[in-house]
Amino acid sequence: MAFEKNMNLDYQETETEKLDSQILGENLRRLQVIGLVGLPVNAILLAISAIRNGIAGLSAPVSILRICWIVATFGYFAASGFLRGVERPGKKHSFAFTLAAMLCCLFASGITVYNVSQDTATLVYIVVVLLIGAFLYLDSASFMIVVVPGLVTLYVGLFSKTIEPSRLIAVLVNVTALHFFAGVLALFNMKMKERQFESERALNRLNNELKALSERDGLTGLPNRRKIEETIEFWKAVFARKPDSLAIILIDVDFFKEYNEARGHLAGDDALKTIASLITNCLYREADFVGRYKGEQFVVILPGISRLGAFTIAERIRLAVQDARLLYEGKQAKTLTVSVGAAFSEMCSREAFDPLTALADMSLSEAKKNGRNNVVIQDIF
Repeated sequence: MAFEKNMNLDYQETETEKLDSQILGENLRRLQVIGLVGLPVNAILLAISAIRNGIAGLSAPVSILRICWIVATFGYFAASGFLRGVERPGKKHSFAFTLAAMLCCLFASGITVYNVSQDTATLVYIVVVLLIGAFLYLDSASFMIVVVPGLVTLYVGLFSKTIEPSRLIAVLVNVTALHFFAGVLALFNMKMKERQFESERALNRLNNELKALSERDGLTGLPNRRKIEETIEFWKAVFARKPDSLAIILIDVDFFKEYNEARGHLAGDDALKTIASLITNCLYREADFVGRYKGEQFVVILPGISRLGAFTIAERIRLAVQDARLLYEGKQAKTLTVSVGAAFSEMCSREAFDPLTALADMSLSEAKKNGRNNVVIQDIF
């Protein structure tokens, strides 16, 4: 119904955009955790270098790389929101994440090249690439963007060094195998995340369907009393912020009990379905709402409408039912009609909502007293 459209005026994302946003949010937080792991390690190694070699230790290439790594980590924390969720990550968050992950590999490859003569030279690089592959959600293209610059730097640096061929081959084989393994881990994580998202989406869809069923009248398909009350609370909240014009219309089928007795309950059910459809067809605006109030009574809520507009719709409903010629045999041949009571407020507030509903009920009683098959509308100020 139109009310449901009004309750979802927020930005509507496609399923793909929702998944991309969710994955980016997770990646932002996970890379922050990786940064928290690397930050103290690099700080400790810098401190050790300074203690051993003084200022000269801090000016060494490997120390400069560690300092850049620490500065880049703090920059990433600032750009991505330190350990807090980002409601809707955008392009700037995506750029910050990609750049930070790429720099991790670049700094690690630089440190590896500088320390290539040591037995543990590739340890930092191995740890970084494995962390990226194991804890981040990356498709094949994203993984390549993140690791290829660091890998190229590593290859170029290693070939520019004077290293024993056997050691060089061993390092290259290990690094190549490492990237393949890390890439498999990243793709596996991505697939698992996609499956989890699909499962959550299916569950949410089922829950929404069940909720929709619980809010529908089983006979007419219109919103039921529960949904009507929810709608009323929604508009009360709206009018609490900004009062506006509002009309409430109550519709009662005239002598419906007599129709049931003459035609049978199945025919009575069909008549209610027809009347529900006729009322719905008389409403044209998205904000207009109709529900089955109780038994043979219906309610229409018309926010942001004029008094003339409300009366026109009420009269249109009455004439639509009359012209449908739902005939039955009583003491004499008759046609089903409806009595319509309406209440209108030029500036309805939250506090005026309930009195307006009560006034619509009084208008309906007045319409019945006036011989039924007519419209009575009253104003509240």
